[in-house]
Amino acid sequence: MPRPIRALHILRRSGQKGEPSSPVVFNGQFCHWPSPLKNEHEQLVLKFEFRVPSRGEYIVMFNTLAQVEVEVDGKLAFHREAGGSMAPSFHRAPWNQSARLKLSAGVHELKAVLQRMPGNVAPNWVIGVGDGTTLQWIPDAFE
Repeated sequence: MPRPIRALHILRRSGQKGEPSSPVVFNGQFCHWPSPLKNEHEQLVLKFEFRVPSRGEYIVMFNTLAQVEVEVDGKLAFHREAGGSMAPSFHRAPWNQSARLKLSAGVHELKAVLQRMPGNVAPNWVIGVGDGTTLQWIPDAFE
């Protein structure tokens, strides 16, 4: 059974700050936003907290067809243009949908800023944290 994942979200116009929302809950790591973004100037900002068990190398993935910029702990991890493919696994995700990072034990923040999807469809994504050595999922990272 999928585990719920919580995030704060902001819908904002590009270049604007926007106000944080109350938390939203997704049913697992394959997430769907309920509706398309209204126009090419609207952004969806998502903030997730995740936990890693010990200091080490991890792979942080945000796998989507949307244009996205991803930060971990306030530092740019990766960004990608819209389109292409999705391969939500740590051993074959496209290079611009994951980052290999050295992280300390404890809680970290993943921030994703998504732009409007091609074809004006609702955005979706797969989010995950994996062990940098074994490439195995850390299933409770977002609890």
